[in-house]
Formats: sequence, structure tokens, C-alpha cells
Amino acid sequence: MVADNPIPISTDCALAPLPDWLAQPAKTTLFNPFTGTHQHYVDGVGRYQLEAGTYQLRVFKGSEFRVVERELNVSAQEKEFHVELERWYAPDEPWVSADVHLHIGRLHPQQDTSVARWMAAEDLQIANLLQMGALTHFAAAPQYTFAEVADAGSLLVPGQEHPRTHLLGHSLSLGGTRAVDERSTYVDYNKTFAQVRSAGGISGFAHWGAGPAKNGIALNVHQGNVEILEVLGFGVLYADTWYELLNLGFRVAAVAGTDFPCLAGIPGRERTYLRMPQTPSREGMVEALRRGRSFVSNGPILKFTVDGYRIGDTIELSVLEDLRIHGELHFDPARDAVTLLELVYNGEVLRAWQINPNIGSFTFDDSFSLPTTGWVALRTKGSKVRETMPAPFPAWMAAGFSHWMSGASSAEVDGIMTSDERRRSYAHTSPIYIQSAQNPRMPADIDGWLERLDMLERMLTEHDYQGALIWDWLPYSDGVSEDHLRANAPALLQQIRAAREDFLQRAHAP
Repeated sequence: MVADNPIPISTDCALAPLPDWLAQPAKTTLFNPFTGTHQHYVDGVGRYQLEAGTYQLRVFKGSEFRVVERELNVSAQEKEFHVELERWYAPDEPWVSADVHLHIGRLHPQQDTSVARWMAAEDLQIANLLQMGALTHFAAAPQYTFAEVADAGSLLVPGQEHPRTHLLGHSLSLGGTRAVDERSTYVDYNKTFAQVRSAGGISGFAHWGAGPAKNGIALNVHQGNVEILEVLGFGVLYADTWYELLNLGFRVAAVAGTDFPCLAGIPGRERTYLRMPQTPSREGMVEALRRGRSFVSNGPILKFTVDGYRIGDTIELSVLEDLRIHGELHFDPARDAVTLLELVYNGEVLRAWQINPNIGSFTFDDSFSLPTTGWVALRTKGSKVRETMPAPFPAWMAAGFSHWMSGASSAEVDGIMTSDERRRSYAHTSPIYIQSAQNPRMPADIDGWLERLDMLERMLTEHDYQGALIWDWLPYSDGVSEDHLRANAPALLQQIRAAREDFLQRAHAP
């Protein structure tokens, strides 16, 4: 039993929380599905009342610190145990860790310190707290302010997962200085994205851009407001949609988040690393993402340069020449068994290295000819060590995924629903871009995107709206009404025509 000021935590993913006078006491323990144990958070000191006996103590601080394990023999008398935490990797570059997908509500400033202490205990330097909504509300995980708050070594940056529809997917907006709630034009995501940008923020899509989010991406990406894509979440790295966008010449940064507490887990299990040369700030976060200076991970650390250019940079090549590529992989063998490092060029594996999972680091220096305009990135594969298998999604949730991911490939559904995928070790950098004057064409494939635009056009012109009305009986419904779709159909049809023209131009560009 914790007796000495534990850090309070919130696991409420409901709509507007209860007022203080009616709410239950804050929780102090959290079930970790990856260790199969309950954990709590302390700020330096934890005091317990225990029966005499032998106990196993495990102390964590995010993914960059070694886990301390110790057997404690407790007598009937008071006894002190001291634990020193150390990093398994000493960073020599200014990378900042963030969880871009948290639904932790704050009703008043008094909650800031406890939330920041909690995030600092997970070694998250930036916590993106997303207010969430639907056509009928904008009330889940409410943020009393959209100004950033720095406290206890962590920066709280509000954002929003709004709009969210089963027609166009779940949007993701980070770093805006105000909430944007365009309910009358809810399915016109571009209006929200433009306002978020004017408020200093950046937008894109959550949940791998899978399923209906591909409809939303197809409509909006050519307008320049889809700049981020959550490629790592729910324990799964799924990059197919992202690769398609990159191969069309769209510069979209990779991000990762946990969707905590709406799905079981812990904050920071999946995280985004952002390269910032200064103290973490909202503006620095947005700038890093806009320039593609990110990598995603659930444990491993990656370093990557091409001819000295860093992640997010562009290399201009006037003639074909070999490029010097340097890569580093670092991981904690006690938590991750990384077995493969891959160099990805325009979505295909250019080179792969087998990794000894017991060593914890690997470095390569090589030269490659990259003859075509495109992009290059690093990614890892492996498995988590000493973790329990996450419980499979219940049948009702599996059915919901299949329904929600209407139009997704079987690979998308299987990759997300397979529990074994959710205990793998992943990391993936955003690209370094290559611009070749001799070979300016990208390996673009637009057929799938045109099919989605055609489907949306048929639905809107024939007033076949039923596909967008699913789950409209749920409190969290992503469905939208027929009246709303009718009112916004002209604007969406105009966007469909503009998007189709842009995709065709990209496919046939010289």
C-alpha cells in the first residue's frame, strides 16, 4: 500500500468528466498489460506498509532507462531501500521524446502538476493531450486551455482528435493554440486543418491512415494540410499508407502514440522522437514535424545520415553519384531483442543487416547509388523481451475493427488484430529525401487513391449515405447524419475533383 503522496493518474476515457464534487478519488495504480502487473508512480520517494516477507521490486522510468530489479527482504521494522536509475543509452543529439496521442483530460490548472509529474515518470518530455469529439460533441478528454504548460520536466501540449468520422477517418492535430470545432462543416476536414495551421499547429491522421482514413487522406493530402501520420500505435507498426504517400512525393512525417487511456496500455509505450536544437516547446515540436525531423519507436533508438544530411533533409543531386550512408541502432537487450535492421528506399528494402539481439548496438557505414528521386529511411524488426502477451481484442471489438476498417485490405485488419504483432519491437525513421535532376520521377501508384475518390463521388452524387451512418447509436459515434452530408456534399465533390487532378498530374509528371 502506498502511503506517501503517490502521483494521481487518470484512466477515464468517457465524455465530459464528472465535476470535482461528484468525481471518485483519483487512481494511484495502473495495470500494465505488457508486464501483467499493476504499477504506480512516485516522484523520488515511495513509502509502503507491507507485511514481513520477501518481495520483488521492479522500477521503470520510460523506455530509455534500465529496469531495476531487486529482491527485498522486509522485516517488521522500518527499512529504507535506495534505487539508482541509469540510462542504457546516452544521447549525443538533441532528440526529444513525445507521446502524440494521449486522451488525458484537464478541467482546471490544479491538475497540471500531477499530469506533468506522471508524464515525467514515464520520461516523456512532451505529452500531447488530445481533446476528442464527433459530430455530436467535442467533450471527451477536455482541455481547460490550449496553451502549453511546462512543469516537472515535461511539456503538456494540447491538441485534438476532431473531426473523427467513419467516412474519412480520425484526424490528428497537434500544437494549435486554440481548439477548432467546425461542427457545421465537420466532414470538410480541410476547414479544420486550415484553422489549426493558422493557430500554429500541424495536422494529419491517426491509426496508420488505414481504413476510412485513406478516404480523408485522398481528399486532403494535395492541399498541403496532411503533414503527419501515426504509423506506430496499438503496438503495431503499419507503414503501407505512409509509403504510398511518400512515393507520390508528399512529405509526411511519421509519428507514434498510445491512445491512452482509451486503449489499455501505458503512456509512452509508443513514442515519437523529435529533433529540436532548443528546449522543448510547442513551436519547436511543430517545426520539427513540419521538417520531418522525427523517428518512432517502442524501444530502439536509431541514428541515420546520408552524406551528412539528417532525417528530414533533402539532398539535391545534379549527377548520379554514390552516397555515404551512416546508421546506428541502439537498444536495451533486457527489453528488446532486435534481430533486423533495414535500409528502405522508396518503400523497398535496399539493404538488410542481421542483428545480434544480445549486444544492444550496431553501426554501419556504406555507400549506395540512389539513382531516382525519392526517399530513404531506416527501420528495425524484433520482439519485446519478458513481456506478457497482450490479451487479444474481444470479439465485439474485433467485429468493430472489421466494420470500421471497411475498405481496408485483409493485411491491414490482420496486422492490427493479431496479438503477436503487438509484442514486437519497432523503430522507423522519417525519410531523408533525394531530389535527382537526372531522374525526377517518383514511383507513383495512384490507382487505389483514384478508386477511393470514385467511391466517394458515387456515394455523394447518388446520395448513398448509409456507409457513413454506422454506429450512430453509440456515445462515441463517428457516424454523421444524412442532412450533414447533403449540406456538405458540394464542397466535398469539389475537393474530389481537385484531388483527382492532382493525383493524375503526379502520376504523369515528367
